[in-house]
Amino acid sequence: MDDALRDKLLEPLLAPVTTTEFLNSGWEQQVLHIERKDNARYTSLLSIEAIESVLSSQRLTLADAQLSGGPQPIAPTQYLDDNGHVLASKLLQGHKAGATLVLSHMDRRLKALADFCRDVQRGLTMRCQTNVYLSPAGQQGFNPHYDSHDVFILQVNGRKTFHFYSGGPVLPAHHHRFDAEQHPPGQRQSSIELSAGDALYIPRGVMHDAIAHPDTSSLHITLGLFALTAGELLHEVLRLAESEDVGLRASLEGRFDNCGNASGNRESQRQIRAQMRRLLATAASDERIDQALRRLRNELAMDARPDCNGRLRQPGVSSPSPSVGVSVCSDHWLDIEDSEAFVVLRAPGSVLTFEGGNAMAVRRLATKEHLTVADLGESEDAAVALATLLLDHGLILLHG
Repeated sequence: MDDALRDKLLEPLLAPVTTTEFLNSGWEQQVLHIERKDNARYTSLLSIEAIESVLSSQRLTLADAQLSGGPQPIAPTQYLDDNGHVLASKLLQGHKAGATLVLSHMDRRLKALADFCRDVQRGLTMRCQTNVYLSPAGQQGFNPHYDSHDVFILQVNGRKTFHFYSGGPVLPAHHHRFDAEQHPPGQRQSSIELSAGDALYIPRGVMHDAIAHPDTSSLHITLGLFALTAGELLHEVLRLAESEDVGLRASLEGRFDNCGNASGNRESQRQIRAQMRRLLATAASDERIDQALRRLRNELAMDARPDCNGRLRQPGVSSPSPSVGVSVCSDHWLDIEDSEAFVVLRAPGSVLTFEGGNAMAVRRLATKEHLTVADLGESEDAAVALATLLLDHGLILLHG
């Protein structure tokens, strides 16, 4: 993906900062406040009316909607029925009493947030989700904590001040969830007030809390970003290797030998270290790293929701004419992996693998050359079949 397209996809999130600037100076390094004078910047993504519509029309559980903070703790049993479903009226009563209303995975419920997440995933090639936080004036939803994934705060309405503390771990893994006993917050280091239209990037592991301005309620979207880490890739490499290499499933050498004396233990330890070095050298081959990375990228693509808007309304094309022009829906593609033997094209909800002439055609499409359907295959039938497949996945358009 070229920089211009990536900046376009991420413009609502980052502008006036470019994607390259953010990745070079902000990502995983420091808190970044993007201050703007456009109070209405995020109102197209979320509104109080949209939240009211979700609460009015959808059945929610505690995983979807909950209350946090406030002058008095509110137990979930106060706003859940006997089946674990949220009682919307009780939920709103708790919010009016001072608790922060938390709505999770709202990109699954609101089209605007789904489209927004889809663009962010295309631009950054990582999983993302959106939660929504509505805090009464002067109230705090959570005590100081860190997140085990990177987040962007998008301030929709009102003002909110974020405080930052020492004491958080550096780039925790996604499964290293916050534990107040293990990571108590240190001294306050700085504070940033967000106004409507502002964005705030907080790297994972940075200790923070937030409080709404005393004079106004605060509505913000939290965009969670889940990047693929080196540790996760290594875990997948070893998982693949274990299924293929009996040596990784065998018991350790020397485990019972001379275990009752110090010299025997040292020799056993030496044997185990040597065994592990041999196994790791074999497991982490270039081929297996490529295989693991391919599997994780495929999972990322299949986890993303495709853009189906308008596709049912389009007239069906059972057999595109060979003379019709073809253009690429480039902002629908997540990535293209090109190897000597095949080409893998990934899009939200789709992973397509092409070989031979079809691979060559997809390579040509990726260069955005002007093509017709006939250019997509060595024969008319092959070209029409490939064009039909790409149309079905919403990855090309026909012209003329």
